Amino acid sequence: MQDVTKNVNWISENPEAATITMDGMATAIKAHQGKAIIKACSDHLCSKDSSLIIKPEIITGIEIVGGNQDIKLRWFPRQLEVLATFSNGEKRIITGAKWSSSKTSNVAVSKDGKISGKNIGGPQ
Repeated sequence: MQDVTKNVNWISENPEAATITMDGMATAIKAHQGKAIIKACSDHLCSKDSSLIIKPEIITGIEIVGGNQDIKLRWFPRQLEVLATFSNGEKRIITGAKWSSSKTSNVAVSKDGKISGKNIGGPQ
């Protein structure tokens, strides 16, 4: 049996839901739920339709990573990150969080989640 993966034309009949590369790698389009029919064609011959079901990722929990630390000097900033848990059990660092501090007199927080101490006192 010969692998012809790279010798066929890959087609997604719903490119708003999923795209497919020339070597057969399908990618769901972010934040879209639906179904894409994928097939491979060579000359006038096409494969049977293959359904690709796209489900949205649902975040079921978040955790701040790098927090709960004593920031005693402003010269030693710490980077915070958000670790998300998804409905399928997967965990990964996500971006786009909006950061703030309840004690701005003690802790400065940048837009990208970097914290640094300003005055004597613990972070809050």
